[in-house]
Amino acid sequence: IKFDPHKDKKNLIPPIVNISSIKLNDKDVDSLKNIVLDYDNYKIRFDFIGISFKANTNISYQYKLEGFDEDWSDKSDNNFAQYGKISDGNYTFLVKAYNNDGVSSEIPIAVNITINPPFWKRTWFILLCIIIFAYGIFIIIKIRERNHRVFQAQLQKTINEKTREVI
Repeated sequence: IKFDPHKDKKNLIPPIVNISSIKLNDKDVDSLKNIVLDYDNYKIRFDFIGISFKANTNISYQYKLEGFDEDWSDKSDNNFAQYGKISDGNYTFLVKAYNNDGVSSEIPIAVNITINPPFWKRTWFILLCIIIFAYGIFIIIKIRERNHRVFQAQLQKTINEKTREVI
């Protein structure tokens, strides 16, 4: 038996990748496409699987959480990604699967995650703080003006008394 490596065909069919589950703080999430969450510190775990019908072994993965990671992860056999302390913002989780010949699909699978900002970062709260601050300054100015008028009235009264004494 002879083996000719030149006649061996390269697997050009990329594996099909799918996200099997998403866990937030160790609890399963129902939606696997668009997730909108209230503000909190989240620990997120993505479980994914790649299926290749020609050779289901040696499938490797690359993933990236846009908005958190700058670059794609290194290729690895791990079929999960875990992130801790995700703050507010918009994120997109992307994952690609590579077959044993290094072929991957052109478009990675994506999951959009939006974590709403806390109330102290929202526009209405900032505007409310500015209005309260401006009103506080206005009240301080009015109190100072009233105290100044009272002081002037007392001073005028004292001057009038002293003028009567002189006359």
